[in-house]
Amino acid sequence: MRMLIFLEAFLIALCIFTSTPWAEGSQVHLGSHKSLIPHGVNLFPPISGNDGLRNPQGLPIKASLSFNLGESAFSVKTTYVEKKQKLTGLSGARDQRNFMNFAVSSSHFGGSLTSEGELAYSNFNPTTEESLKEDRPRLFRFGLKGNWSRLRYGTEYRSVGKGFVNLKGSKTTVGRERAQVWASHSFGPIYLRTSLTGIWENIGNDPNRPRVMRTATTLLSYGRPTWNAALSSGFTLIKERFNLRRKTVVFSHSIRSSYRPAKTFTVAPRLSLKEIRNQWSGVRTYTPSASLSLNYRHPKDVLSFRCVGSYSRSRSNDRLRNTRTLKATANLIWKMGDESPEDKSLSLKVTVDRHFDFVYRNNYRNVFSAEMLFKVVSF
Repeated sequence: MRMLIFLEAFLIALCIFTSTPWAEGSQVHLGSHKSLIPHGVNLFPPISGNDGLRNPQGLPIKASLSFNLGESAFSVKTTYVEKKQKLTGLSGARDQRNFMNFAVSSSHFGGSLTSEGELAYSNFNPTTEESLKEDRPRLFRFGLKGNWSRLRYGTEYRSVGKGFVNLKGSKTTVGRERAQVWASHSFGPIYLRTSLTGIWENIGNDPNRPRVMRTATTLLSYGRPTWNAALSSGFTLIKERFNLRRKTVVFSHSIRSSYRPAKTFTVAPRLSLKEIRNQWSGVRTYTPSASLSLNYRHPKDVLSFRCVGSYSRSRSNDRLRNTRTLKATANLIWKMGDESPEDKSLSLKVTVDRHFDFVYRNNYRNVFSAEMLFKVVSF
């Protein structure tokens, strides 16, 4: 019901903004890849390869439609992709995934106000076991963005169903709806941004345990050519709909900076503090943490190095939680190709993950791993 109300409001606003009479010289442009859709061929042909829908040019089918209405612009873009993956299904065959995306955008008042809408759908072959567990694998999004001098503002509503997979392969494990209102302003090197966010989801994907999270955040940053710093603070209220007494309040604060003594080297430290208050039990949990990131990239991009280390401590006032976590990751990439550096590369990754629990002694983790990958591209 909430999504239908938002959809109706968005369609009404879009109709009002795009109802400008056709001005003299208005244009309608239809763009598509003609070589991708030969005469007499279905727009949605079957899979011809193992890694997705591939035409002779190796690109997915795309088509775009745009209208120029005087000072306003209205555009429509659609994308369809088919992809096969090796998944164990009920029939034991390869799985086929379809992805359909429909996006609408419109700009008004000389580009100072933009409205956007998007509807995407991804599904598995219904014969697979995994597809039978999914629920509405679709994404629905619409929003408005505007600017006035140095002021930026906007609002967005997004609904993602469990099981939705985008074109990059990221899968949504929990269905969620989110609405956000934000505004930002820049004062020279100083940048200020504030936002209000509401999230609706089910705990553990159980429809009998819905909860609502409302968050207010503020970000203040200062930037210079070789360094920058940012201070952020947030407040979150979490409530279960069917048990209003179970309220949780979360305070989060962080300060981070980045310093670049040379064009090829960057140092980025970060400090944060998180406090969780369970109002029904009176338990409070404090989690301070610190991290440091070192990044190096050769001027010719033949060598890159990244090292990230973090430390956190979590304690509660009921003495049932007392943990320490130490993580470190180092990644080195050396591109050795003669003509094209991407043709041959060597990468090394080292990871350390140590977790100590001083209350439950068996709940500890001590992991060390090293990976080396040599990549050669041949034709």
